[in-house]
Amino acid sequence: MDNLDQTYAGRRRTRRGNRRNAGRDTAAAGGRIDGQPGGQLGGLAGWQDIQTNLPPLTPLSADQLEAVHQASLQLLEEYGIEVMSADARARFRAAGADVDEASMIVRADRGLILAAIASAPPVFRLTPTNPQRALTVGGRHIHFGMVSGAPNVHDIAGGRRSGNFEDYKKLIKLGQSFNILHFFGNQTLAPNDLPVSTRHLDTVFANLTLSDKIFMSMSIGAERVRDTAALTAIARGISLDEMADDPSSITNININSPRKLDVEMAAAAIAMAEMGQAVVVTPFTLMGAMTPVTLAAALTQQNAEALFAIALTQLVRPGAPVVYGGFTSNVDMKTGAPAFGTPENTRANMAGGQLARFYNLPYRT
Repeated sequence: MDNLDQTYAGRRRTRRGNRRNAGRDTAAAGGRIDGQPGGQLGGLAGWQDIQTNLPPLTPLSADQLEAVHQASLQLLEEYGIEVMSADARARFRAAGADVDEASMIVRADRGLILAAIASAPPVFRLTPTNPQRALTVGGRHIHFGMVSGAPNVHDIAGGRRSGNFEDYKKLIKLGQSFNILHFFGNQTLAPNDLPVSTRHLDTVFANLTLSDKIFMSMSIGAERVRDTAALTAIARGISLDEMADDPSSITNININSPRKLDVEMAAAAIAMAEMGQAVVVTPFTLMGAMTPVTLAAALTQQNAEALFAIALTQLVRPGAPVVYGGFTSNVDMKTGAPAFGTPENTRANMAGGQLARFYNLPYRT
């Protein structure tokens, strides 16, 4: 133990020494990094696109993984998904799915689903306004980002309060300064002092002018994701056609679990795929509320819903970047409140990653 403690202490001293030396080097260069102001836009000291050398976690056995896979496909074939978007239903019908217009239920056989998701890229690249902060999504790459849609903010001076645009801008500046944060969530803080219909324009402008990192787009309908893509292309100095080949924008859509894809989410997914931009598909699966209470059943539903919407993006544009999203957790059976950080939530997150790897897709949780 003494040797291990000494080794660890030596590592700590080395890391601190490296930071001190880096600081001296930066100061000697006039506070500039790579010819750009350190700590401001473009400051890249310590920035890296992280890759892990750790083996992936596999909470499911091979038989369990196959059982979830088969049950998910059976669910899509026999029960289907309620698709509230006429455009999305038409695309599935054209691909050979069974569409009941009266109930809006779309049943898709496993051949259609598996053929569609096979065209999704296992790895893709997102390029922000600063190409040096580009992110490789998929494989062993790991990225950390700020949350999406927090309604309130808290600091030592002002306490807890409703989100506003000034605080939003402060958070973007703060996130820009941390190299461990690779991207921003969709509206990291809800600016409740701005009109709902146009606040996405203000937040995108703030993201593009106060940071040079990737940020997620608001996904409520096609208009917002198209606005975000257009502004990002302008900031990069390229056309939307050029950005389709070198994507910059990413959004998250939720399946309205159980088994419902609503109009706004479908419209956002279709618009993003048409533009060649990335979509994260995250079923809103909470055990005991939107799914059955068991982990096996919840994972089956999550997987079926995710595969369905991922297939939609590929029917729109084969090869469009897409990410398998996992959210599954449980609710407190006394209050109905969502519970996170529970053993079930942790196992579901790990199993979601295992399922994404099974389909050769990037994963986000």
